[in-house]
Amino acid sequence: MKEELYIKKNSNLAQRVLRVIIGMVLIGWPASVRGSPWAIALSSAAGGGLIFEGITGYCLLYGIFGWSTLPKEKV
Repeated sequence: MKEELYIKKNSNLAQRVLRVIIGMVLIGWPASVRGSPWAIALSSAAGGGLIFEGITGYCLLYGIFGWSTLPKEKV
């Protein structure tokens, strides 16, 4: 397959793990405190986005600005 079809990682392992943990908290916490439906939906969407970033290793904001937290040899 063509290389441009793959997502290039730009986040290190510590950031990826932290994003998944924060994403899970954002999904679970509003439902447990019985917030408004809009708060639950927005928090779940943000949490899902963070979990996706944590799993793929690609941060959209880093990609836009050309940043990376990976060591130079892995970029």
